Order: sequence, then structure tokens, then C-alpha cells
Amino acid sequence: MHVAGSSQYIKKCIVANSKGETSSRYRFPVKNEQIKKIWIDRINNDELFHYSDQRLYNTVFVCGVHFLPVCKTT
Repeated sequence: MHVAGSSQYIKKCIVANSKGETSSRYRFPVKNEQIKKIWIDRINNDELFHYSDQRLYNTVFVCGVHFLPVCKTT
């Protein structure tokens, strides 16, 4: 979502009805096609399949409430 008059994007979670307003935001894993497809499938928004990798990475975010703790470790 772009704020009019601003070059900053609001990092709103793309997951429908998400309430994770205070949690961390994660960018789409565009360098890994398999994981990217899993994210889109689980978000259940087929429109995202039509987004370029650049658009996904720069404008689409998923908040931390949608990940298990084990997913957040390196």
C-alpha cells in the first residue's frame, strides 16, 4: 500500500484479516521459487503469482504472527 505524497510504503501484512499490527514484517523469499510458491499458496491469493519478483519483494509483506517460532531462526 502506498501512502499518497510519500515515497514510503506501509508494511501492511498481505494475509487476509491479519491483525498482526505490531509484529515484525517479512519480505517475500523471491530468490527461492519453491518457497515463494508455498507462501503464495498458503496466503491463498493467486493474484500474487502475477507479481514480478521485484514487486513482491518491495511491496508485499507477511507479519510474524503467521510463522511458527522455528521458522524465524536462521
